[in-house]
Amino acid sequence: MKHPILSPSLCLAVCLMASCSSSETSKTFSSAKELFAPTPTMNPDSDFRIGLSLSLQEALDLAMANSPEIGAAEFQIQAQQERLAVAGRLPDPELTARLAAVPLSSPRTGQETLLGLSQAIPLSGQLEKSADLEQARLETLQIAAAGKVRELEAHLRGAFATTLALQNAQHLQKSRAEIAQVAEDLMQQR
Repeated sequence: MKHPILSPSLCLAVCLMASCSSSETSKTFSSAKELFAPTPTMNPDSDFRIGLSLSLQEALDLAMANSPEIGAAEFQIQAQQERLAVAGRLPDPELTARLAAVPLSSPRTGQETLLGLSQAIPLSGQLEKSADLEQARLETLQIAAAGKVRELEAHLRGAFATTLALQNAQHLQKSRAEIAQVAEDLMQQR
């Protein structure tokens, strides 16, 4: 299915709407209006096209690539994958060394050196449970990340549809204004 293409001013609005929460949408629209408000040197009737356009798929790709929530979720998944890689293994052994003087009154005579190596060994079945727990945590993070992707996509699709409707309304209003101007010109010619 081929998706419509938006003009640059509306592309910015879609990207801004998709990147903010619903409580920030009104602030975004006011900043987008300020950004694209006509300046004294601009023709207010001009279409802001600069040869740029944005399809729905491009908007989705941009939103996914620039979403801090999705980036954080991907980072958490990578960290969990690293934890999963070491889950189910024995912990690192610990080496200890101690040097003590016996008796304390003469440190040069009677030195005692103690070296030790310790290895924690979990109870039966705990290593497998640890690996299963880390796998479950990974799956939970992946499901949460997929939910964030779907939420962002739904928000962006809504913003894209709203923006497309606004663009169509703008073109319709412009057409109506042109028809009204032609009708006025005809009335003046009579």
